Amino acid sequence: MAWSTCAKCGKSNFEMVEATPRNSAFKLLYVQCAICGAVAGVMDYVNPGSLLQLLGNEVDRQGQMLTEIKEELAQIKKALK
Repeated sequence: MAWSTCAKCGKSNFEMVEATPRNSAFKLLYVQCAICGAVAGVMDYVNPGSLLQLLGNEVDRQGQMLTEIKEELAQIKKALK
């Protein structure tokens, strides 16, 4: 198996560093060499999959609330007849 190495200094120690590039409205995560700081890659600060999961959970919760409201309205309608 090959080891990932820094293109600048050849070392194989990497770290994640939070950064907001100039003229950017978003934070990013840099994968950089822990020795010389050369950037090897960039990742989104917020994981899109995690956000989708949170949104899906909220949609499920809202759906359950709507079901409960529909049931209560049906009971009210029945009581009014």
